[in-house]
Formats: sequence, structure tokens, C-alpha cells
Amino acid sequence: MVIMKATLLGTGTSYPDPTRVQSGILIEAGEQRVLFDVGSGVLHRLTQLDFDLKTLDSVFLSHFHIDHCSDFLTLSQSLWLSEYDRPLKLFAPPMVREWSRGVHDVAFTYLRDKLLIETTILEENFVLHQ
Repeated sequence: MVIMKATLLGTGTSYPDPTRVQSGILIEAGEQRVLFDVGSGVLHRLTQLDFDLKTLDSVFLSHFHIDHCSDFLTLSQSLWLSEYDRPLKLFAPPMVREWSRGVHDVAFTYLRDKLLIETTILEENFVLHQ
């Protein structure tokens, strides 16, 4: 039996709060590590937990509001710096490829060839099968 652990990294809103960070949930099940949303402060929370970024399998973005995706660029750079050696699986709503390409082209053009991101578009009633 696989035990699932959910860690609420952030449950805050888009308004800054000294004690809460924005949206982020880490799901651990067996060897799988999945991050749901990466709002501002989520990467900081992961470092507080001594989470090894190299064990991250995939990221789900529920939508593109800034409080749900603002740490994605920082996460991308951190994965590259930690020598992440496999494609990062990114699941997100339509326009994810354009969004990801756009934000990386503006901020981290050098990551384009160094961090492979495999994107899957989330449609209504999407079910991920292992």
C-alpha cells in the first residue's frame, strides 16, 4: 500500500503576509514527488524542509494567476543549478507552452537548452494514469 503525504507549503493570498506564503502543495506518494502550484514563497518553504529538488517529478499549475505560479521561474533556475538531470513534467491549463516559453525567454534565455520541460495541457476532467 502506497502512503500519500500532502504538505501544505502555502495557503496565502496574493496580498503579502509575514507568516504565510502563496499557494503550494507538495504531494509525496511512494517515490513520486509532485508540486501543485508554486506561488511566491513556496520554493523557500521547500528549502526550510530540506527538500531535495532533484527528487521532484512534476509540477501542476492550476491556473496562471501570479499567486499560483510566481516561483516557477525560480524553481526552473534552481533545478538547473542543482543539476536536475531529467525532463521536468509540467501539467497546466491551455497556453502553458506559450506561457512557459515566454517567461523563460524574458528571464532565463540560457535555460532554454539546459532544462527540458515536458508540458501536458490540462483539460476539464483530465485524469493522469501511471
